[in-house]
Amino acid sequence: MVVIVHRNQIIFGKKRSVPEYLPAGSIPTPQRREAAEKLDLSIRNSVEKINNEYEGMVGKFNDSMDKWRWLGGKISEILVGTEKLERIDIDNNTIWPAINQYLCHDLKRGFDAKRTGTAKDHLRKVWLLATLPNTDWFDTWTGWDAFIDRGESLITEVRILAAVKKAFPPESIKMKKNDYQKIARWLVEILSSRKGQALNFSLLTDSEIQNAVNQAKNKFMKLNDN
Repeated sequence: MVVIVHRNQIIFGKKRSVPEYLPAGSIPTPQRREAAEKLDLSIRNSVEKINNEYEGMVGKFNDSMDKWRWLGGKISEILVGTEKLERIDIDNNTIWPAINQYLCHDLKRGFDAKRTGTAKDHLRKVWLLATLPNTDWFDTWTGWDAFIDRGESLITEVRILAAVKKAFPPESIKMKKNDYQKIARWLVEILSSRKGQALNFSLLTDSEIQNAVNQAKNKFMKLNDN
């Protein structure tokens, strides 16, 4: 599928909204263009409902993580229930800017040109936070952001987060961004060394994963004892 993102451009001295078709360089056929326009309208309508619902929930979230988990659940509903949306739109990350353009200001987290429409897009991380198991171990966005940036295999291989959550329950309350970063870095280093630097952690045994988590916890406890 091709998705539409409306960009502001200066044309003849005036700012105008111009549709850009993603993935970049796409030249859709008339049929695909029509399908993209229908998808764009469907996304806009769905996001407007999210914005309206959010207005009635302002002040009801315990913290920003509650808000992002809520938004991630709503994004999941869009991905599952939107007609004309194809799996490739999610896999190639073009769907995130298509959704983001219609979100109200409070549901955006700034604009990062290097990350928008990539695997590190904020909305993709929000969606993963809400839909992957065992992410309740993270109590700050900076912690989740730091952990996922160290390696997506750490979160998509469900056995890893399950073991981490079990190993770190008391410590997670006191963790800071750097703590999450360190644990993620240790895990990547330990787990990668077991399969010749391979990052396909699904190849690891349960025992290898548990041993790596135990080593990371020992490092963490020693570091915090000093």
